[in-house]
Amino acid sequence: MSVLTIRVMLMSFAGAATNEAVAAIRFTPDDTHTVMAGYLHYVDGDGFWQQRGVIRFRRVSDGTLRQTERGIMRDAAISFG
Repeated sequence: MSVLTIRVMLMSFAGAATNEAVAAIRFTPDDTHTVMAGYLHYVDGDGFWQQRGVIRFRRVSDGTLRQTERGIMRDAAISFG
């Protein structure tokens, strides 16, 4: 069995970090905003691979960043409604 992977860029955000990975995207109930959970990866001063969690809130119509939360996250859940 072969697997075909297709990657399509849906939207590019101005000022986005090149080392940022998106792990999940959710829409608000009214579909006007998104919540994107992901991480920034980097190599620390000791040469170890690290990740810092990021949650971004964006407006759907134009991709405007509304808010950013950063930190070390273990488990997180976001619920609407």
